[in-house]
Amino acid sequence: MRTQATPFNELVQFKAPDGFLTAVTAAARRDHTSISEFLRRTILARLAEIGVPLQCSEGGTGAA
Repeated sequence: MRTQATPFNELVQFKAPDGFLTAVTAAARRDHTSISEFLRRTILARLAEIGVPLQCSEGGTGAA
């Protein structure tokens, strides 16, 4: 089985408080998506909410 390549090239890592991953895992399951996709969507929505545009190195907006 071949895996499909994603258009995501940047790796983001950060520390979080105890219980964060458990809560995110539960939220992703409720949203029927992966943890990574849940976090991407959540952060992109917050960036848009506060008016910070996503800048892609290829010159596009990159926002979904």
